Amino acid sequence: MPLQGDNREDRRLDIIFSQLLRTNNQCNSAQVRSVNTMIAQRTDNIEAIDHDICSIQFKINELMNSMKDLKDARLQEKKEIGRCKYILSPLRLLPPELLTEIFKYTVTVYRPSHRSESPLALAHVCSAWRDAVFGCSDFWNELKLLVGPHTKASPGVFSERVASWYGHSNSSHPLRLSIWIAGTPKDHIVLADLSQSIVAFSPRLVKLSLDFMFKNYDALIPFLCLPPDSFPALESLRLLAYHTYPIPEADEPNDTTLLPPATVFAAAPCLRTLYLSIPSHLLADPTNLRFPWAQLTHLEIDYGITFSTFTHILFQRTLHLQTALFARISSFPDRFAPAPPPPMIPSTPQTFPHLKHLRLSVMFIDPLAVTPTMVNVLPLLRVPNLQTLEVSSEYGTFPVYALLPHLAEPGGTAEWRALSLREVVLCHVEVEVAELVGFLERCTAVEKLGLFVESVSPNEILRRMKEMVRFSHLREFRFVFSLQDAQGEDVRGVGKDFGALVAEWTKCGGGRRLRKVALYVLSLLKNLDKEVLRAMGEDVRAATLLGDEEYGAAAHGDDRVSVRTARKSRLNVKVEEMDSLSQVQTMFGLQKNSHYDEDDYLS
Repeated sequence: MPLQGDNREDRRLDIIFSQLLRTNNQCNSAQVRSVNTMIAQRTDNIEAIDHDICSIQFKINELMNSMKDLKDARLQEKKEIGRCKYILSPLRLLPPELLTEIFKYTVTVYRPSHRSESPLALAHVCSAWRDAVFGCSDFWNELKLLVGPHTKASPGVFSERVASWYGHSNSSHPLRLSIWIAGTPKDHIVLADLSQSIVAFSPRLVKLSLDFMFKNYDALIPFLCLPPDSFPALESLRLLAYHTYPIPEADEPNDTTLLPPATVFAAAPCLRTLYLSIPSHLLADPTNLRFPWAQLTHLEIDYGITFSTFTHILFQRTLHLQTALFARISSFPDRFAPAPPPPMIPSTPQTFPHLKHLRLSVMFIDPLAVTPTMVNVLPLLRVPNLQTLEVSSEYGTFPVYALLPHLAEPGGTAEWRALSLREVVLCHVEVEVAELVGFLERCTAVEKLGLFVESVSPNEILRRMKEMVRFSHLREFRFVFSLQDAQGEDVRGVGKDFGALVAEWTKCGGGRRLRKVALYVLSLLKNLDKEVLRAMGEDVRAATLLGDEEYGAAAHGDDRVSVRTARKSRLNVKVEEMDSLSQVQTMFGLQKNSHYDEDDYLS
C-alpha cells in the first residue's frame, strides 16, 4: 500500500534534525511532541508494510504448493507414459535366451549379492529377468569365498552357501572356485566345513584358486588332506601366499613343518596350468607339496625361488611346457629353510619343443661362484619354437649373452634361427652392444621389442640399431636407459638418437606397422629437469613426423599435409621419467602388484 505522510511534519522534523541531531541542545516541548508524533506515524507505516509482506508471502506459498502439485502430477504422467511404453516395448518380447546373452556382458557372476553386478540383483527386477538369471547356469559356475579369522562356526557356515550358489548351475557344467583365506579361523569347525563344501563339488571343479596370507599355511592343511582323487577335472590351480604384514623372525623356522605330505593335486590328471606364489622352501622338497609337473603346459611362479629349485623344476619335470614364467630366481639360499640340494644341471642340452613363452628373472649372479649358476644353465636351453622371450635381473647381472646364441635347435651356432620370436624384452641385463645388435638382426619377425641394457651407452645402442635391417613387423618399441649412462651426460642427445632411429624406420618404410614408441629415463634420484624431458619429447615427435613426411612424399608425392595428419593420429609417442627399477619392470609386464578387494568375495 502507498505510504502517505504529512509534508509539513516532515519539513518540521528536518528542521529539528538540522538543529539538534549533531548538538547536545535540549528539545523544547513542541519539538518533543513533533518527534513523538513522527515515531508513532513511522510505527504505523512498518505495521502496514509487514501486513503487505505477509500477504505476498501467502501468495508465494500458494504458488509454490501449486507448482509442487504440478510437478508431482507431471512426474506421475511420465511414469504412466513409461509404463505404457514398457507394455509396447520389444524388450518384453525378448526370449530368455537373448536376455541371458545380454546379461553375460553386463554382470560379474561371482560378486556379492549386495553389489549391483551380482546376478542376484538382476533377479529382483521382474519375474522374466529372475527366470532368465536363475535359468542360466553360466551365472552360477564361478564363486569367490572370503574366510576371515573371526568367522564364527555355525552349521553349514560355508557348505550351505556353496551348495546354494552352485545349486543354480547345470549339474554337468564345470565349476570355478576362488578362496581367499584372510586369516586362520580359531574354530577348526569352520575349515572342516569349508573342506566339505569343496569336496561336494570337487569332481566338477576345473579352476581352483587358494589365496592365503603369509603364515596361514595351517589353513591349507584341510585342502591338502583331501582324498587323492578329489579333482579329476581340475585344469588350473593357483596357490598364493603373500607377505602382507611384518613377519616375526622367531616364528619363521617353524613354517617348514606346517604342511603335511600332500598328493591331492598330484593326482589331478587334467591339471595343465599351475600358478604359484609361495615361499621357496615349500617347493624345495618334492615329497612335501606334490604337483604333476610332467603334464603341465603353463607354469608361473610369481615368488622368489632358489636356483636349485629352479633347475629341479625345469629340467626334471616340465618338458611339455608351452609357457614358463619365473618371477625371481635367487642364488642366495633361504636362511630359514634347510640347505637346498645341489642344482640339477644336465650334461647335454635340453630341448623344450613346445615352449613358446619364456620369462626368466634373476636376483643376483656371482661371477666368482664355484658352484653352478645361471651362466651354466642358459647354454643348455634349446627352445626352437619360442615366440616370447623376457629376461630381467635385479642387479643387472643377467648373462643374457649366454642365452642368445643357443635359442635354436641343438647344434645351433652362428647359423641359428630366431625367426619365431614375436616379442622380446631384455630388462636390466648384461650384454655388449655388438652381441645385442647381432641378436636383434635375426629377430626380423619381432612385433614387440623392449630394451633396457644398463652400463652401456644408450646412444651407441640406438645408433647401431639405426644401421640394422628394419623390423617390418614391429608394432611396439620401448627403450629404457639410465640417466648415468647417457653419453657425456647429454640426456637430450638420447632423445634425438631415439627419434632418429624411429624416423629412419618410418622413412624407409620398414616401420609402417609401428603404433607405439616409448622412451623412458630411469632417474633414481629424480633429478631430471622436467623441461629437458619435455624437450626430449618434442625432439622425438618432430623426428618421427619428419621421417613419415619423407616416406609419404616419396611414396605419394608432395601431399605432406595429409601425411602429417595421418601420422599424428597413427603413431603414439611417449617420453617419460621413471624413478625405480620395479617401475620399469612393471611397465614391461615383468612384475605385478597383488591387490585384494574384499567386495569381490562372499564372506
